[in-house]
Amino acid sequence: MARPIQMKARTTPAFSVASKYERVPSLLLAYLWNVDRPRDLEAFLMTYAEAFAIAETMGWTTTASWKAGLYRMSPPSARLRGLLEPHRMGPGRWRAKVLKPVRSRKL
Repeated sequence: MARPIQMKARTTPAFSVASKYERVPSLLLAYLWNVDRPRDLEAFLMTYAEAFAIAETMGWTTTASWKAGLYRMSPPSARLRGLLEPHRMGPGRWRAKVLKPVRSRKL
């Protein structure tokens, strides 16, 4: 099974969601933080639908930034970090997430 992955690799923590990715139902969004410090690396992986759900919960989807197609938070707030925690990747989690069947979601 092949799935496209959009990687966001940064030296500092930041989370963003762009509406343009909604068009690719099987797309996974990977967020890698602290890539210049391997011991501090943080990795999160989610579908666009999961990222959109976080954006909705944070109230971003009603903002002018979202209407323009993108919302970004840097650094992530404690609330956002809590919402991202279920998507944190570690040993064995990458493969399971990539191989998980794709569900369609209408936004």
